[in-house]
Amino acid sequence: MTGNAPVYCFTIPSLHDSTVLDCRIYHPASLQDAQIGQQRTRKAALIAHPYAPLGGCMDDPVVMTIVDQLIDLDFVVGTFNFRGAADSQGSTSWAGKAERDDYISVAGHLLFYLNYLHKSDIGPAITRNSQSPAGSVDNTSSDHITLVLGGYSYGSLIVTHLPPTAEILAIFHQTQSSTTVSEILLRAKEIALQTDELMSKQMETRGRLTNQPPRRGHQRQSSSQHSIIYGGSDSPSPADRHSMDLVHKSMEVPARIKHAMHRSHKHSTTSTATSSLTSSDGSTAQSNEVMLDSSPHIFTHYLLISPLLPPISIALSFSTSSLMFWRHTASHTDNLVRNPTLLIYGTEDMFTSSHKMDTWCKKMDALSAQAVGSSGQSSFRWKKVQGAGHFWREHGVEAQLTESLRKWVHEEIAHDYSLHE
Repeated sequence: MTGNAPVYCFTIPSLHDSTVLDCRIYHPASLQDAQIGQQRTRKAALIAHPYAPLGGCMDDPVVMTIVDQLIDLDFVVGTFNFRGAADSQGSTSWAGKAERDDYISVAGHLLFYLNYLHKSDIGPAITRNSQSPAGSVDNTSSDHITLVLGGYSYGSLIVTHLPPTAEILAIFHQTQSSTTVSEILLRAKEIALQTDELMSKQMETRGRLTNQPPRRGHQRQSSSQHSIIYGGSDSPSPADRHSMDLVHKSMEVPARIKHAMHRSHKHSTTSTATSSLTSSDGSTAQSNEVMLDSSPHIFTHYLLISPLLPPISIALSFSTSSLMFWRHTASHTDNLVRNPTLLIYGTEDMFTSSHKMDTWCKKMDALSAQAVGSSGQSSFRWKKVQGAGHFWREHGVEAQLTESLRKWVHEEIAHDYSLHE
């Protein structure tokens, strides 16, 4: 089991129908232990779990193996339970559209959370320049976020049918009057403020200690440490939720959050300038009133572990409407050929034949090369692990899985990340 504990356990409503989803956020060392001169990470990843009716949830061992690796690679990592899984409310849908919207909801929350962390409006910045005068704050942060959207098994099926990141951001703008969107963004700002405050206190405490040697290496967050819980598995029923939310919003949200929201609202009504998150394809989604001023670019990458291909992917849905949904969103595989993508699968996967996966990967590789044209080579990568089954329990295969992931991050993501620093 993972040696990392989530920093935050919380709930947000799904954009699909306000079904309450259980979520977690894990921090890497750069956010767990504030240090002078240490740069806050601008990398985030979201990993989705296997099919809920078959026992899938965010505690899945393969999901947690991926989470551990990404934390160690300096990612802020999000996980969640789809509707009907573990403590999330609702039930698994027949069409898959609801699960796709669940994923979009959590992805939006994670993006805005990371973005809020880098804005001085929510509190004093933690990153300080050691060569600057004592006490000065370095607010010069990179203007981009590196995002990995990933999934294992059924989770990867949902990832392959996500809209482009620009469309995900646009959803939050186009539905800005929605109570659901407001709740998601409020929760993102709420926990960002909590993180900012905790790190500020750490810096102040460390500053008062003399001759304290700097800590080195990755500081794993022990599972014995307490997570901060907002909402959680004891969430009220949908019928009670509205009245409970009114109480929570008046009692839970610190005065600083209310003040920040007031300032953001005042700014939005007195200035013609609009803030935005911008995807790497150049399109933008203007922010709503609870967002802070920002305009980072989002560089999206995709991670697929043991993905499902037809006929098993179709067998997981049973209605005519589901077939129409998957056909309609088939064009979204463009995401995988236009953005850096890693696919890892085993030769002994009981759900998808190795031969079929080989053929599909070669097709995607060719499409990726075609998409970039003469400007470069394909950004679609895949790793076939000999002897690995769908559940990655065979001897030695988990090590190959993690090694492939780390190699991809170092060669593809780290390279792209350094180009935009």
